[in-house]
Amino acid sequence: MSRKFIKIVFFLFGCILVGIVITETLDMFDKYKAKNNINKKIDVIKKENDILRKEIRLLEDKDSFYVNLLARKKLGMIGNGERIYKFKNK
Repeated sequence: MSRKFIKIVFFLFGCILVGIVITETLDMFDKYKAKNNINKKIDVIKKENDILRKEIRLLEDKDSFYVNLLARKKLGMIGNGERIYKFKNK
C-alpha cells in the first residue's frame, strides 16, 4: 500500500473518531441538562409534600385555628355572631 493511501485511511479514521467524541459529548451535555431539570422538579415536589404533611398534621391534631380557617376559606362558613359584608365592584 502506498503511504498516501495509509494517510487518507488514518485521516478518515481520525475524522470519524472526532465525530463520535463530539456526538457523545453533546449527548452527555443534553443528559446533564435533563438531569438538572428533573432534580429541580424533585425539589419542587418535595416542598409541596412538606406543605401537605404539615397540613395533614394540623388536621390530625384538630388544630381549632386551622380548622376554622379552612371552614371559612373553603366552605364559606362564619362564626357565631359574625356578619358577612359583600361589596359590589364598581
